[in-house]
Amino acid sequence: MHQGGVVPSLLYLNTRMTANVSTSTHIVYWKTYMPPRRFLGIPQQDVQSGKVAVVDLAGAAESTLVNTLSSARSETVYVVTPVAMLKSLPGHVASCFTSQKRIFPHLDLDHIRESFEVGWYDGLTLGVYTVEQSCIASAT
Repeated sequence: MHQGGVVPSLLYLNTRMTANVSTSTHIVYWKTYMPPRRFLGIPQQDVQSGKVAVVDLAGAAESTLVNTLSSARSETVYVVTPVAMLKSLPGHVASCFTSQKRIFPHLDLDHIRESFEVGWYDGLTLGVYTVEQSCIASAT
């Protein structure tokens, strides 16, 4: 259960990328453990060419997340983070995120206080979000 949503999120993202093979994709994992990229099932050439980028922002500050998102140059940008962490963002930043998938259970022992504050279900859920880059640019 601890960090239990990470692998299912990778499998979900694989299905999204398989459905949109011509789209460049930027995937950011924030406030989770390092995702085992092999479960994305993407060709190494897609990573080397920059068509797919996976960024690990495990313990990064909110400002690092926002800077990373505003500099992403992909057609599709995903953020995978515990729901409690999204709810900790300022409203003008959080409004740029659109929920695509919620994965339960996902226990985040590094942010217990935040998890309790949002309630047991959201506190034990990992979210996969798309990010509107123009919204992020205007939020900074």
